[in-house]
Amino acid sequence: MGEITVPIIDNDIYVLSVTQKFVIVNNSYEGILIFNKNLEKIDVYEICSDLMIYQVYSDYNTDTIVIHDVESGTMYIIYLRDKKQIMIKDQFLPYTEFCYFEENSFLLKRLDYMYKFSLLTGELTEKKFQKEKIITNNQDEYIIELDEETLMYKNKEMGIVLSFSEVTTSIDVKNRYIILYDETYLELFYLDKIIGKYTVNQKMELRKAVIDRDCIYFILNKKNDTTENVIHKMTIDEVRKNIK
Repeated sequence: MGEITVPIIDNDIYVLSVTQKFVIVNNSYEGILIFNKNLEKIDVYEICSDLMIYQVYSDYNTDTIVIHDVESGTMYIIYLRDKKQIMIKDQFLPYTEFCYFEENSFLLKRLDYMYKFSLLTGELTEKKFQKEKIITNNQDEYIIELDEETLMYKNKEMGIVLSFSEVTTSIDVKNRYIILYDETYLELFYLDKIIGKYTVNQKMELRKAVIDRDCIYFILNKKNDTTENVIHKMTIDEVRKNIK
């Protein structure tokens, strides 16, 4: 299937996450909208009023997400398959984009420490020192800042210094693919080699992009009106064509 575009009107969409079966965006400030991989809406899930999502973390294989609302100091563990929810209170300080899921727990990072939480109860079970500066990750794939001018891609088999030195834009990684993007453009890399580009329509702004196994999902907002949005899907092959 080629490109897919789904308009969403009268809704401030700013969060995007992907799991094995689902694509998730926020539903204004009340909850989330759940789509299948072809962007057909399958559910509306209410969480609370005045929800402000700072981060959303996804466990790809189990279709589980963790939503962090810093303003209310609440994290929500949501099992998308059965809609089970667990709340973790008193979480008023933000964590980074890093998240690592284990069988019954997940790890978050703040400054030089890792925090482990139970996926079953929400309890904080461990805090340990971790100095390495991880910009973002996809489980065992990491983008690490070695110093102010050097980034490294690292997985279990290899580590490679990246040709782009510093990230002043947003970044995501999956299966050795890396995307860098801002409001106007996106660049697709395979490790340190650029292989594709995407230029945003001048009437729109790119708010969020996420790599999946063979495609990229985007949230695009109309300029000067964040309540007019589209969710857009392109295959990696389609993005690669734009490098010519």
